[in-house]
Amino acid sequence: MRMKGTGITLGKTYRDPVSGFIGIATSVTYWLHGCARVELETGGIDKDTGAIKPVSVYFDSDRVKNHEVKGAPDLNPEPLDRVFLAAILRRAAERYDVDKLRKETRYEVTDQIRREM
Repeated sequence: MRMKGTGITLGKTYRDPVSGFIGIATSVTYWLHGCARVELETGGIDKDTGAIKPVSVYFDSDRVKNHEVKGAPDLNPEPLDRVFLAAILRRAAERYDVDKLRKETRYEVTDQIRREM
């Protein structure tokens, strides 16, 4: 029996339009009567154990379509503006009375040292 080309590239992402399943092509198998099947594999995380659980499903190779995965946009990092940074630090200092926290910490440490003596 002669095997036909499927046009499937292993390692690329494909989508089954009927079920909506999206996965990476990990194998192509040829069956006795000329049917070519592609295995699409995807992974998930088990919520109970946190373990990765792979899921793989076979589809007819004629049925799956190439699925373009868009990459993340390029970021242009810029240094923080000094005025912005100063405003953030000022707001953080307003929430907490830094001098009061220092005194409380100092008293806690002093009391702990006295207890250990």
